[in-house]
Amino acid sequence: MKIDVEYMDTEQYLALMEQTRKKQPVNSRKVVLDNIEFDSGAEAGRWQELKLLQRAGDIQQLSAHPEFIIQVKGRDKFGQAFRQRTYTADFRYWDVGKSHWIIEDVKGKRYTKAGNVVPHVSRDFYLRWDAARAAYPDYEFIIVIR
Repeated sequence: MKIDVEYMDTEQYLALMEQTRKKQPVNSRKVVLDNIEFDSGAEAGRWQELKLLQRAGDIQQLSAHPEFIIQVKGRDKFGQAFRQRTYTADFRYWDVGKSHWIIEDVKGKRYTKAGNVVPHVSRDFYLRWDAARAAYPDYEFIIVIR
């Protein structure tokens, strides 16, 4: 059995890698609303809902794309440098009824083979998510599935 293998040079490989790096999440398009760029229409829709809740007085201090430091820049005991790592959520706001901060991430939905609805997330999402939850225990972290 003969297998055809296509070879590419370094430039072709780098061009292919650049194309795959710039891909948007599945079935989503960037949306600009209130001079804020959102990664999807679902995220922009949630922003509008949260603005209504803020106007009603249920939440306060709504902000989009807050950044949380989950690892500070430094060196380990062997002298190897490591960079600062951050987690960027979709929204942060103060919930008046619960009297604490809420951190939200909006995710698309996908279905398992059993028919259950689960969030459509990248492989490393839960690593960053769990690190942020451990670093900021006073905040409530929520995933909104749309």
